[in-house]
Amino acid sequence: MRELKQEQEGLLALLYPLEPPERSRKRFQQKRKKQALLAVALVLVFGAGMVLKNKQGVLLQEGNRLERPQSGTQEYELVAGADTQAKEVLVEVTARRLTGEELEALYRLAFDELRQRICGKNKSLAEVQYSLDLVSSLPEYGMEIEWDTSATPYIRADGMVKNTVLTEPKEASITATLYYGEETREQSFILNILPYPYSEAEVFASELAKAVEQANEESALLQYQQLPEEINGRKLQWSETKENHYGLLLILGIVIVLLVYYQAGAALKQKSKKREEQLLMDYPVLLGRMMLLLEAGLTVKRAWERIAEDYRKSRKRRYVYEEMLRTLSQMELGVPEWKAYEEFGVRCGLLPYLRFTTLLVQNLKKGSKRLLELLQMESQEAFSERKEQARRKGEEAGTKLLLPMGGMLLIVLVIVLVPAFASFQI
Repeated sequence: MRELKQEQEGLLALLYPLEPPERSRKRFQQKRKKQALLAVALVLVFGAGMVLKNKQGVLLQEGNRLERPQSGTQEYELVAGADTQAKEVLVEVTARRLTGEELEALYRLAFDELRQRICGKNKSLAEVQYSLDLVSSLPEYGMEIEWDTSATPYIRADGMVKNTVLTEPKEASITATLYYGEETREQSFILNILPYPYSEAEVFASELAKAVEQANEESALLQYQQLPEEINGRKLQWSETKENHYGLLLILGIVIVLLVYYQAGAALKQKSKKREEQLLMDYPVLLGRMMLLLEAGLTVKRAWERIAEDYRKSRKRRYVYEEMLRTLSQMELGVPEWKAYEEFGVRCGLLPYLRFTTLLVQNLKKGSKRLLELLQMESQEAFSERKEQARRKGEEAGTKLLLPMGGMLLIVLVIVLVPAFASFQI
């Protein structure tokens, strides 16, 4: 217990280093107490619920009786025991079966409910235009349903209404038989079926098809087919269908824009990678030039200015010398020399340049006399890293050549094997 307490105090000290240990320990203990009390309260509430549920058990006090549900069925998981034997039993209890006036009242309610239920999308049975919903049961009443639609040719057994060819309303009748146990009741529903509500576009399409068919019959003996010129007094204008590729063009445009967008990001990353490679390649050269000028007696700042000025006169762009020019501009604007060197290393973002600028800053702050020696060691390590980089690039180039070499091998095989197979066939 003591070891656990010490471990907790150590963690609190690490998490809250600026806070007095007593305060952090006290807050931790209070929080732990609140959590423990909350857990106890949840357990008590859960236990009280279980006790209440057991008191409201399904078994009545007067005997082994189960209360029936108001409607439908309900399952009870029970355990039946006798002497040393026990068995889990799943008992399914149905609602109380009604008889007499209660049953007749239930049937009246069921038929009223059914009248509303079968309407489906229709407003009422007096305005039937869409399919009916011929349900097969009413679980809330404990009843099964059987439908008889044979009395009318306009209603199918699945409730679909065949009114697409109607021009005037038709009266129809369907019969529902409700089963409640062994009891059955029948009731017929009178329907007023209206013609299908065609839209204006559907009516135009139907009339146009009829007009084209009629024109075809009338001009069957001619060398050409005459197209109808009007429908119900409405003049028709005919034109050839032209393929519309605007949607495809839009999708293609979106794909191209996305490809260009992501390609720009990929190209930027590739450019950043090439920049890093160039910085690593130029690092040994920069060290060599810096050491040469320092050995000639120039100060670090003067050697920096000399290298930057030489680059300014050249036309070839190198990232490291661009950064050196920027650093020189900062020093001319009043930025401290050591600060400018530090920012140069941060902008380059590579470990060798951070080491290089660290040596320069230490030389300025502490006046290190071993600067040339340290730069010499850094130069040797830089040349080793450059050799390793060149080796890696060579391996990458060899890997990239595998695909074209494989293609060349395939071409050679085709050139050799095709004539051989041709000679065999001859």
